[in-house]
Amino acid sequence: MWLSSPFREIVDDVKRRLPYYKDDWTRGFASSYSRAIEEEEEAEKKLKGVCATLEIVDMEMNSWILST
Repeated sequence: MWLSSPFREIVDDVKRRLPYYKDDWTRGFASSYSRAIEEEEEAEKKLKGVCATLEIVDMEMNSWILST
């Protein structure tokens, strides 16, 4: 899927960094491993939701620009 530059950069950056965020979270901030896994999964869902939302906004912006 094609994204305009600012949105594409954000989505690509999040996707690229996600494994590192997960490693840091598990290693550095979690007091309990099972709780860290749950929090990690929830954070990953939220990040994926943000990426999906940005892709939708970008498609809508492109449609609007092309129609004007």
